[in-house]
Amino acid sequence: MIIIDIREKDEYKDIPVKDGAICMPLSEFTKDDYIKISKTDNEVYFICRSGRRSKLLIDSIKNEVPHIKNIDGGYLKLTGKKDCTGCNLFKKLNKNKRRNKNENTS
Repeated sequence: MIIIDIREKDEYKDIPVKDGAICMPLSEFTKDDYIKISKTDNEVYFICRSGRRSKLLIDSIKNEVPHIKNIDGGYLKLTGKKDCTGCNLFKKLNKNKRRNKNENTS
């Protein structure tokens, strides 16, 4: 699972990037980024401030890249509610990272 934060860099001061997310501002999103995402076998989740921009991005490329999903409500929902899709995804991502780290140190 990959989570990509497409907010612009100046938005990070309002709500910091969550651990595990890859920062890829929408204004800097390139054809090469699109190609990398299309070639991965992982599920790819996009997040922005409210979920609107990430949904627009997904709608524009989902026919070519079916394994992408939006985190509905974005960071506003994520920071406003404890039980939301984004919260659970970040918990799962960080749990997997800790497990992989422990396996590599064993």
